[in-house]
Amino acid sequence: AADVTGGGRSMTGRVDYSYDTNNFFDSQLKKDLFQQAVDSILSRMGDDLSAIMPSGGNTWIADFVHPGTGESQTVANLQVSANEIVIFAGGRELGTTLAVGGPGGFQATCTVVSFCDLVATRGELGAKTGASDPPATDFGPWGGSVSFDVTTDFHFSQSTDDLGTQQSDFLSVAIHEVSHLLGFGTSRAWTTYVSSGNFNGPASRLANGNQSVPLSGGSSHWASGTKSDGRDAALSPSLTSGTRKLLTPL
Repeated sequence: AADVTGGGRSMTGRVDYSYDTNNFFDSQLKKDLFQQAVDSILSRMGDDLSAIMPSGGNTWIADFVHPGTGESQTVANLQVSANEIVIFAGGRELGTTLAVGGPGGFQATCTVVSFCDLVATRGELGAKTGASDPPATDFGPWGGSVSFDVTTDFHFSQSTDDLGTQQSDFLSVAIHEVSHLLGFGTSRAWTTYVSSGNFNGPASRLANGNQSVPLSGGSSHWASGTKSDGRDAALSPSLTSGTRKLLTPL
C-alpha cells in the first residue's frame, strides 16, 4: 500500500469508534467525513488482501495505539474480511499536533504456519520480512488507529466555503493520517525505497515525471513545498490553516 499502482480489488475501510473514549466523533457529520477520507484513499489502491479469520489453534492479537489515551491497546482474534482495513478512530489531547495515525502491530499463534504469514502480510508476498526474504516491496496491514487533537478548531464540512483562516481542515488531516496508517512513511516497504533523502518507489517516480521525490527530515513525508499536478501534495509535513489539501496523483 505504500507504493501500489492498482490492478486488484477495491478495498474497504471499517472504522471502529469503540475506543473513542473522549467522544471526539460526537456527530454523524464527523463520522461521514472521516469515512469519506478513508474511502478516497482506498478507492485508489487496487489490492488483494486476504481475510484474517482465526479459529482453533490459529489465534492472534491486534496491537494498536488507543486513540483516546495514547496507550497500547489489544484486541484478541479480531476478524478482518478480505480486502478490508480496520481503523480504530478517536481523539485526545495532542498539544500542537493536529492528529497522529499509524499501522497496528500483532502477535500470532498458529498450528498452520500459513496463518501467521497471513496475519503478517495479508497474502502480499512482497510484504514478507524474514531473514531470508528480500527487502519488502509491499505492505499488507490489518489496519491501525488514528487520533485527532480534541482542542483543535477543526473545520468539519465537505465544502470549504466557510473554512476559517485559523481553522484546520478536518478532511485534509484525516486523509494525511490514514495514509500513514496504510504505510506512507511508516512501513518497511516505504523504507525499502528511501535513499539519500529521496523516495524512489516506481509508482511515485512515474507520478513525478520519472524523478525521485525529495523527502522531509525523518523521511516520512514529502519535502515541504512538494507539488503534484500543480497542487500542494497532501503528504507534505504541514497543513496551512484555512486551506484544504486533498490527494494528488503523487
